[in-house]
Amino acid sequence: GDIRPALDHRHLIADLIPTGATVVMFGNPGSGKSFAALDMGLHIAAAREWMARAVERGGVVYVAAEGPGGFRLRIEAWRRGHAPPSDIPFPLIP
Repeated sequence: GDIRPALDHRHLIADLIPTGATVVMFGNPGSGKSFAALDMGLHIAAAREWMARAVERGGVVYVAAEGPGGFRLRIEAWRRGHAPPSDIPFPLIP
């Protein structure tokens, strides 16, 4: 009876990713998991609204477990479409 929900915590992406959370995405191959995760991470690092949700800026370390080749192209396309500052905290680990 003493357990109450914490409703006042901060989010990296409003009402989706709480600050300090571990996020796991899973689904069928080719369903867009990696694309969505990369897009979320870049928006968090650049402090840009994501899918009409407020974003709190934070450093993102992205581990490209399936190889870095396509990710470099996706990141470049994202840069061209969003024109972020050059110093966003987003290291990519192949």
